[in-house]
Amino acid sequence: MGPSGSGKTTLLNVLAGQLAYIRQEDLFFSQLTVRETLSLAAELQLQDISSPEARDQYVTDLLFKTGLVSCADSRVGDAKVRGISGGEKKRLSLACELIASPSVIFADEPTTGLDAFQAEKVMETLRQLALDGHTVICSIHQPRGSVYAKFDDIVLPTEGSLVYAGPARDGALAYFSKFGFICPDHVNPAEFLADLISVDYSSAESLDASQKRIDGLIELFSEQIPSTLYGTSLTELDLKDTTILRKKAITKGKGGWWRQFCLLLRRAWMQASRDGPTNKVRSRMSIASAIIFGSVFWSMGRSQTSIQDRMGLLQVAAINTAMAALTKTVGVFPKERAIVDRERAKGSYSLVPYLLSKLLAEIPVGAAFPLLFGTVLYPMTRLHPTMSSSGSRTIFYDFIHCIWRLLRQCREHTDHLPLTFLSSDGHFKGIALMNSAGFSLIIRTPLTFRLLEPLESETEEPYQQPEAPLPDDQGANSEIKKVAQVSENAW
Repeated sequence: MGPSGSGKTTLLNVLAGQLAYIRQEDLFFSQLTVRETLSLAAELQLQDISSPEARDQYVTDLLFKTGLVSCADSRVGDAKVRGISGGEKKRLSLACELIASPSVIFADEPTTGLDAFQAEKVMETLRQLALDGHTVICSIHQPRGSVYAKFDDIVLPTEGSLVYAGPARDGALAYFSKFGFICPDHVNPAEFLADLISVDYSSAESLDASQKRIDGLIELFSEQIPSTLYGTSLTELDLKDTTILRKKAITKGKGGWWRQFCLLLRRAWMQASRDGPTNKVRSRMSIASAIIFGSVFWSMGRSQTSIQDRMGLLQVAAINTAMAALTKTVGVFPKERAIVDRERAKGSYSLVPYLLSKLLAEIPVGAAFPLLFGTVLYPMTRLHPTMSSSGSRTIFYDFIHCIWRLLRQCREHTDHLPLTFLSSDGHFKGIALMNSAGFSLIIRTPLTFRLLEPLESETEEPYQQPEAPLPDDQGANSEIKKVAQVSENAW
């Protein structure tokens, strides 16, 4: 127990080595239920339990053990999707770590962000685990009195040094009372100890007084530690074996590559297919983009100039589809990175099966939005109603040409892109810059732009009929002279 920045989390990181470690943040896949989360974690970590019935019974026992039976079939949820409460998420984190039946459990501030009732429930669960034979090590800020009374031993660090380590209930108060620091009556012992080892920055005098008090407590406690502990820590501990021991403790085999891929594919599909809010937004964006592009390329004809129009349409459609998929990818992977890092640290799976399963699960969902985009865009632009062999080859060649033009445009704008993306709206500018390559293929003025013609025609001069060529030889000779004069000027 100690104030922020005293080194509690750092100490747990060093001791735990990511093994049976309950983090401060409760990160899960939001579209999965509590039971599905535990079942998939059990399948990834418990390869020795091959029977589905035995695995389901094991998960049910964990649900009862952590008090999650009432919300077992509820979605975990996130900021966009309503799910279980914060205390239930904390107990779900605990249940995920208990799957492998670890003998030692590390919990980094398990009551952070919870109200008093939920914090009490979480600590009761940890206390029961300790009574069942597990060693539970927690870091905590300033618990209420009933929570503090559940601990057997306590360590008080401050500024990276120890102030006290020993019995929690009466031992800590008795130790500090020997030096004149007596806890008043009707005061929470945890609050008294937290105030005692905290630095007061309210004024220069308070800062100096609190710093001297803490330095004195650190020196007093260091004098009571046997010197053999220091000698053992500095000279006899072989740090070269640390990496080997860490690998043996963490990198355990959790099934073959194909098994990992199938389990991760099932989880990724459930997460992608159930994400209703995101899918609704992507559907609306696809329809809106199709309407915009359909208005620009409205009712293309069958003339020679329409060939360039179709090439431009294919290019902007391809870019729009690629950018939409890229936006989805950029939004998903950073959110799941912390979860994947945590699960890979426990040796649940490797990175390649996760990436392949994620990409494969996104294909059916991602293909639906280009299909919706084309369904709206196709009739608006009057593309060819049937697909013949020559037509398919033409579309293929046009698509290759559009990609080539896109690469050329990107090359031309390479010098400007770094400056563009440094601005706050650089992403929008970059997309507009790439989409401009498609509009550069248009020969005729799009229908939407023709709305400005009445305003411009008022200022233009009336159209003059060109003079007819002279029918006699004199007219022909004059034309030849003009061509010769132009050639001479050009040279």
